[in-house]
Amino acid sequence: MARTWGVAVYLFDVDDPPHVGVTEAHAVLSMSSGATLHGYGRVRRDPSHGGRGAEASDRIAAAGALRDLAHRLLRACSEELSEIEQEDVEILR
Repeated sequence: MARTWGVAVYLFDVDDPPHVGVTEAHAVLSMSSGATLHGYGRVRRDPSHGGRGAEASDRIAAAGALRDLAHRLLRACSEELSEIEQEDVEILR
C-alpha cells in the first residue's frame, strides 16, 4: 500500500531591521501519520541587483530549508532507531 507524504515550502522576504534584504524559507514535511517536521533556510539578497535575482534567492533559500529538513529527518530516524536498538545508531549521509 502506498503512503503519501507532502512537502510545502513557504518563502518570505524580510525587510525589517536587522535582517533587511533577506529571503527566508520554511519547509514543512507532512507525514502520513499526521506528524510534521520543519526545516529552515535563509539567503541574503544583494540590494545592488534590484529585483533581478529574486527567483534565484528563492531557490537558494528553499534549497537550504529542504537540506535542513533532510538533516532533521535523518536525525529523528537515528534517535528513534537508537531507542529501539538501545544503542547509538548513526545514519550515514
